[in-house]
Formats: sequence, structure tokens, C-alpha cells
Amino acid sequence: MDCKEVKERATILLPVNVSGGLLALGDLHGAMAGGEICVSGLEVAGKVTVTVDIIKNKTLPLPMIFSDTHIMTLASHEDLDKAVDMAVINMVSYLYAEHGFQKDEATMLISLACDVRICQVVDPKKTARVELCKKYIKN
Repeated sequence: MDCKEVKERATILLPVNVSGGLLALGDLHGAMAGGEICVSGLEVAGKVTVTVDIIKNKTLPLPMIFSDTHIMTLASHEDLDKAVDMAVINMVSYLYAEHGFQKDEATMLISLACDVRICQVVDPKKTARVELCKKYIKN
């Protein structure tokens, strides 16, 4: 995903599309600008410690990232505009399903309080994210 918000203390929710999960990690960046414009970030060697939990019987618009301060939805598509649209729709779905917002209320909150960011444009599928500050969510 090449998203600079995938970092220490972040919780990343990923879909499981195959039996067994097949989780792989790599491509660590010591630094990377938003958008990863030109082929790579500052690639570094490193060790990553992860805890993996499986969330069953829950439908979430994945992938998502939860930081100490923000909830983020991500989407990738060959067309950056479509990636943005998908990330917005994912945030609406999350707010509706998990926080009881009506879809029109969620859409208005996104318009007023969310930031749209570009994670990367270097790969054939471009990645966008929508960020919502947790202070706008009660629980």
C-alpha cells in the first residue's frame, strides 16, 4: 500500500481473501513523501513486530488504519479519482455500520472534517486514503 501512516503503533485492518491469510510484510521506508512520486521511498532494512488477530463475523470496508488520532480508509485503483471515490465510500460505510451515522450524515461529516491524501502514485494501482480525526466520533 505504501502508506506512510502504516507505522509504529498503528492498527491496520486487512481483508483476508484466501484460506490461511498469506500475510507478507516488506518494503520498509526510512522516509517517504506522501504520494511516493518517483519509484521508491528511502528503502531500509529493519525488523517489524506485529500482532495478528482475526476479526470474524464483521463486515468492514477494508483496508483501514487506526492511529492514536485518526481513522483512515484506503483504496487502490488504476484511476486515482476512482481510488478517492472508493476510499470515501469506505469511510461512509464504516461510519454507518460502526457508529450509527445515516449515510447523508456520514457524507456531510466527511465533507466537513476529513482529509483526502494520496498514498502512492508510482504503482499501476494508485492508493488514496480518507482520514477522519477521532475527536468527531463519540465511541
